[in-house]
Amino acid sequence: MKNQDQEIDAIYRVANVEPNIIMDDIKANYQRLNHKTVFIRLLAASLSKSPVYLRNQWFSGFWAIPESEQPKVLEFLNNVLKNQ
Repeated sequence: MKNQDQEIDAIYRVANVEPNIIMDDIKANYQRLNHKTVFIRLLAASLSKSPVYLRNQWFSGFWAIPESEQPKVLEFLNNVLKNQ
């Protein structure tokens, strides 16, 4: 029973750490953007969401980007940074 509990704990730690690493990368790279408004408009168009929604919900002080969208956001952000 102890090994099973350890395995569950390990899975839980990995599941909780990975999104935090992605969010840390998103936050750091977002700060490097020269034109944040343009980025948000481009991202909103690619995700079929409102730019106002993304700015207020995802990129405000709480950084409430859904875990399912974080890898997409990070990839998009990295591509924009390469081209700025």
